[in-house]
Amino acid sequence: MPFTLTINADTSEITRLKSLLSHIPGAYTKAAKKSASETLRVLKKAAGEEASKVYAMSPARIRKAIKLYASSGTLKVTGRRQNLSDYQITPKSPGRKRRLLKGMVLRQGGLKSYPRGFLIHGRNSGKVLALIRTGSKREDTEPLTRPAVPQMMENEEVSKALTDTAERTAVEKLRLYVSRAVTEGR
Repeated sequence: MPFTLTINADTSEITRLKSLLSHIPGAYTKAAKKSASETLRVLKKAAGEEASKVYAMSPARIRKAIKLYASSGTLKVTGRRQNLSDYQITPKSPGRKRRLLKGMVLRQGGLKSYPRGFLIHGRNSGKVLALIRTGSKREDTEPLTRPAVPQMMENEEVSKALTDTAERTAVEKLRLYVSRAVTEGR
């Protein structure tokens, strides 16, 4: 199920702004589209920052999973469960010595030990993967996975911060573009 965000903007303010441009045909629609587009850009950046405050993953990796579609006014958050190596881990790369793998998913959680965990380079991608041994044979391994980016957006703290940012930014940007249209007269 996709993550949805509902913006509850002040309708009296929006009605007031719309009445300011009632004498210019199509001006309010143009201002509303511009403000929606700007709000989406701000929201994408805020999503990366807010999620990285809770999860031990860089904001850039989180933003990479968010696609911006300004023409339809949507942000699409996609992605599979993340490998533990996408979060904060130690050691950072596979080495020759056998070292204890530690990883952190939530910032408040701290580093957790994975006694049977290890890191390898992916066969074709070269990406570092975190695996855990499930048996005695070489093939008996499973990837250590953690929440996907859409699941991160559903976190209570993250979704509340995003809702507040969206509501504040949408009205601010709409005011800006309406005032520009009024001063320019188009």
